[in-house]
Amino acid sequence: MDVEENETWESLKIHAVPLLQYIGQSTRGMQKICEEFEVKNKCIAIPTQVRCLANPHTMKMRRQNAEIPTSSVVFVVRGSRLAQKSIKNGIKAA
Repeated sequence: MDVEENETWESLKIHAVPLLQYIGQSTRGMQKICEEFEVKNKCIAIPTQVRCLANPHTMKMRRQNAEIPTSSVVFVVRGSRLAQKSIKNGIKAA
């Protein structure tokens, strides 16, 4: 039997993500932001879907009504070292 160290996942939260760019017709939504994070930040691999902190339908309606222009998103990365490096260096998106 092989024994491996347990993998840890760290959650990161990014604020002020522009809704117009990621939530709306033809944006591909959270899949698009996930791809952009991985392309612009070579060390990041996101094993699960990026998610919004609010109901996507509600956010879309509030964006259309010009109530909110941005939101926060949460995603996970593998390991505390990568999380700390991401926090120190910042996360880039298109």
